[in-house]
Amino acid sequence: MTRKVLTLFSLGIERNWAYVRSFFILLSLKCRGMKGGRGLFIHSSCVFRDWICNIEMGRGVNIHRGANIIVSRNSKLIFKNRSWISYNAVIIASAGTTTIIGENTMIGGNCNIISADHNIRNKLSLRDSGAVVGSITIGDNCWIGANCVITKGVTIGDGAIIGAGSVVTKDIPSLAIAVGCPAKVIKYRFIDND
Repeated sequence: MTRKVLTLFSLGIERNWAYVRSFFILLSLKCRGMKGGRGLFIHSSCVFRDWICNIEMGRGVNIHRGANIIVSRNSKLIFKNRSWISYNAVIIASAGTTTIIGENTMIGGNCNIISADHNIRNKLSLRDSGAVVGSITIGDNCWIGANCVITKGVTIGDGAIIGAGSVVTKDIPSLAIAVGCPAKVIKYRFIDND
């Protein structure tokens, strides 16, 4: 009996401590210029780099362990209300782009959302070739499966599902289910209005 009580007590302390740490992370991000973030939960192992003042957070956003978020100068990264970023996700908002994660959208573990790519037509050296950039919009109520890659200039419509391991290089319409490399629409969701 005492073992169960101690286990429940330790779980309670661990959960509450996570929210306390999240509060202090939110406070430090707000001091660096981040906007919004009410009811936000950020795990302590998340990394936020560069121009934090270009991030806007909605209410109830969850960012889990190991997420790496990089925001360049002259870019914008918007997390709408209740968006959910899973373990080890990488989001890079490159200069001159806007990246939007929709309301109630879930991003799976190990996903990469990157709004720039190398300019392969410019010079022989890719390191010095510069970048080609494009804004990324992920609509509301989407589900991006684990290990997906979303490339520059892509718009994913509301309610779409991207299957695990997919590489999204072109726009995906609303309510579509897309899988593969590159991702292709295989069918559409039927939303019951009841």
